[in-house]
Amino acid sequence: IQELTLGTRAHLPFSNSALELAYEASSLNYVDNPFTRDTEEEFSLDLDLNFGSKDRLVLRERLVQSFTDLSRVDDSVGTGDERLFDGQPYNYNRWDVELSRLIPRERGYLIRVTRVDLNYQDLDPAFLLSDYRGFDAAYEFRQPLSVNRWLFAYYNQRRFNHYSPGDPVGVAFRRESSDSLQIGLRGPLGKGQPFLARLGYASFDYDVRDGEDSHYVGISGFATWALRIGGRSTLQLALASRPLPSSYNTYYANNYLRAEFERRWGKYSTVGIGTLLSFNRYGETDELDCAGGRREDWRQEADAHLAWLVHERFGFVASAGYSRRDSNCDRFSYDGLQ
Repeated sequence: IQELTLGTRAHLPFSNSALELAYEASSLNYVDNPFTRDTEEEFSLDLDLNFGSKDRLVLRERLVQSFTDLSRVDDSVGTGDERLFDGQPYNYNRWDVELSRLIPRERGYLIRVTRVDLNYQDLDPAFLLSDYRGFDAAYEFRQPLSVNRWLFAYYNQRRFNHYSPGDPVGVAFRRESSDSLQIGLRGPLGKGQPFLARLGYASFDYDVRDGEDSHYVGISGFATWALRIGGRSTLQLALASRPLPSSYNTYYANNYLRAEFERRWGKYSTVGIGTLLSFNRYGETDELDCAGGRREDWRQEADAHLAWLVHERFGFVASAGYSRRDSNCDRFSYDGLQ
């Protein structure tokens, strides 16, 4: 692959708030895989408003026209790693509205609503992908335990319609409905050690127009912890268990552990390494009954990066990564180097 990327960014602060606009364009040439689209474009807008009442309102818009890495816009392909994508061009539009308050020793809240619209261009039905449109919303109530620690209740809901390229416009062949209710704790475990953990249950439903519906109810949780070592090093840990939507008319339960270590050197530069361990188990569907039973995947990933900034506005980045997936369905196993 040969890649050329150009971009620009504008940051405009005002009255304890800020507006940021960014645009990035890439031209990619795959020697062995000529695709219909060979450019990527991404436009983003972030408006961060901080009020005298200590409430914060954030508005975000993200528009992507691409054809390569679907994990940038779909978490079920990213950490979950279903990996069905093979160069189909797509347009992705996402709006986020977030209102929150987090003040030491005071009750707080979070309300976030996300609207997503993903459309493929000239999609080949053989890849089992589909357009989708819907919303993801989260609500959080925070009760202070001390100066900078909170106990919170968290509720998340997703409602998406999935559309096949062969269907009439606006007619969904599948409807996704999922809910998660959790309780959690956030705040530092020690000096310079921000921590967040929540645990509860999640339900997932696929209502399929011409097929068998899929349902899941089980434990769901998420935790993240950042440990600062000295003044220049940071270790970040994250683990999660949750159901994710599959393109095979069912869910898969995804469990992962992610660790990243980064060290700053010089005034602006950093070096880092990371690893990911992930396990997926699929729900009921005859399409994924393999010789070893219902499909299960084990994934390992390792990556490293070096960011050498000659100046705070100019520098070089080098990165490398390796990923491997072992599945009891042999056709879904792979090794990847980038």
